[in-house]
Amino acid sequence: MTIRWIYPNFDFEYELARSTGYQPSQFFVDFATRWGSALRLLPGCSEARVLPLDVLEKDTVDCVCGARPHTPQGVAAPLTPYGRGDERFSNPPLRRLDLHEGGFFEGLHRPCPEHGRDALSVAQEGDQFLAWGRTPRVLRLESMFSESLEREKKPDIGVVTTVNGKCFSQQIAERLGIALPQSQIIRTIEAMEAAVRACSFEWVLKHPFGVSGRERVLGKAHELKENARIWASRLLVAGTPLVFEPWIEKTREYSLHFEIAADGTGRFLGTCLLLTAQSGQHRGNRRVYGWEPPASALSDAWRTIHAVAAEGYCGPVSFDAMTGSLGDLAIERALVEINARYTFGRLTLEIGAHLPEGWSYTWWIPSQREVKKTDGRMFPMLSTEIVEAGAYRLPEIYDPMHASKGLVLVAPSEGELVRLELGWMG
Repeated sequence: MTIRWIYPNFDFEYELARSTGYQPSQFFVDFATRWGSALRLLPGCSEARVLPLDVLEKDTVDCVCGARPHTPQGVAAPLTPYGRGDERFSNPPLRRLDLHEGGFFEGLHRPCPEHGRDALSVAQEGDQFLAWGRTPRVLRLESMFSESLEREKKPDIGVVTTVNGKCFSQQIAERLGIALPQSQIIRTIEAMEAAVRACSFEWVLKHPFGVSGRERVLGKAHELKENARIWASRLLVAGTPLVFEPWIEKTREYSLHFEIAADGTGRFLGTCLLLTAQSGQHRGNRRVYGWEPPASALSDAWRTIHAVAAEGYCGPVSFDAMTGSLGDLAIERALVEINARYTFGRLTLEIGAHLPEGWSYTWWIPSQREVKKTDGRMFPMLSTEIVEAGAYRLPEIYDPMHASKGLVLVAPSEGELVRLELGWMG
């Protein structure tokens, strides 16, 4: 199947957390502009056109045209449902384009999201549409394309919201007997206080749709500080349940990637290692040739796939997993959370087709502080013909004009790859 249109709604969880009236912040509009073309890595998407994230709001679009997303230096990224974004920008402003400016896209190999609503007007019967994740805004976009989309089985938005929530992951873990000791869903202030009193370890309290280490509070054993109490109480009073867990000292994080067909059958696609900062922020994904997850973790993942399919979900699914310790107890955790959408780990699996067979690689997603390591430098293009370990950029169609500033670190062995990571990522 050939995909004609892709929609990089990287703000997926933020929209699900807002029941009505959601509009993407400028932070996510800029992020989607820089990274949206990476969805062309997915099978059948290499020739797809990229819709701007705010296509439903605007008649003009911000495009990467020799410039990059901009927020004035020293000004935090726009306020999101979970607070201010961590990233800051100090790059030249985007060029603002009128939709009717003729000939702009000719000869540029589609470096930019397509012309806002004009893109929707040229959709043809039978065009296929792919989004990062299924949300109410995606439903609106699908309705603007062709009737053929309605004949495909798509999961209900209520199902998508359920299976992506951390509460569902906790419920499944409890049902399968693989939940962390003392972990639980918290629905009242009294239950939160009791959980903290009973916990002999450092702990974390999570919002059901928090992402990349955001929207959570940490605490010490038996101790609930006032700022954590205020944060949690505000959510609990509003009817938002939270997930309480003892804090695991991680030794390795990884992700497991599946696809659930319309008939409920699952297919395992592969795994890659997760690279995160101390804060929990995603920094990249490492794919090591020959590395496989523990058999017990894969078995637990398959049991979780059956549970997700039983809810009525079909489509891409990824699980975050980890190994670590809780005091003296060794932890092998196959279900940290469920991402029933596409992920950067899922895209990472596809990068392997663009380098020599048997090589290992890391797709590094630099923070804005780290971008200065790459600014002004020219990097060779990733290809199956490379013979030297090093830092490469994705082919132009997946990262036009290297707007993302992301790099793929490539080496023939894991040891050499880790040394490259230390040099580039610190």
